[in-house]
Amino acid sequence: MRAVATLLAGACAAAIAVPLHAQDTTATTTTTAPDRDDSTTIVVTAQRRAESLQAVPIAVSAFDSEALEKQQIDNASDLQLTLPNVSFTKSNFTSSSFTIRGIGDLCVGTSCDSATAIHVNGSPLFGRNATSGVVNIVTAKPNLSDFGAAAEFEYGNYDSIKAKGMINIPIGDTLGVRVA
Repeated sequence: MRAVATLLAGACAAAIAVPLHAQDTTATTTTTAPDRDDSTTIVVTAQRRAESLQAVPIAVSAFDSEALEKQQIDNASDLQLTLPNVSFTKSNFTSSSFTIRGIGDLCVGTSCDSATAIHVNGSPLFGRNATSGVVNIVTAKPNLSDFGAAAEFEYGNYDSIKAKGMINIPIGDTLGVRVA
C-alpha cells in the first residue's frame, strides 16, 4: 500500500510539473568588453616564464607600492597581517625572520616598493631552500630623470612620533642614489 501511495504521489508531481520556456527576444544586443589596462596587470615570473597572476597555478599574494600605502604596510612585520600562513618574528636587536607555513629563515630589512609572497613547494627559481615559499621584497629603484624628495611626520597620542623620508638624486644618465 505504501509503495502504491508513493508511486501515485510521484505521478501527480510529474503531471503537475510543466516545463518552462524562456521568452524569445526579438532584438539582440552585443556589448564588447572594455579593453583591459595592461598597466595594472601583475606579471608573475615564479616559474621561469612571465604569466598573468590569474593564469598562475600557485598561490600568490602581490602588493604594489600603492596597495602597500593604502593598507598602511610600513615594514616587514605589517606584511604578516595581510599574507596568509606568513608570520614575522624579531628575536633580538639584529635578527628577524619570515616564517611561511611554519618554515622560516633569517632575513634583512629594506625600504620596499613592492612585496610578493609566493607559496610554492621547492621553487626552482628561488632555490632549494624555498621549500615553503618566498617573500620577495623589491626595493624602490632610483629615478634617473629628476631629483625628488619626500618626508612624512606624524605625531600621535602619548607623544608618539613617526617620521619617514626619502631623497632621490640622479647622477648622470646611468647612475642615481635613492636613500630612504
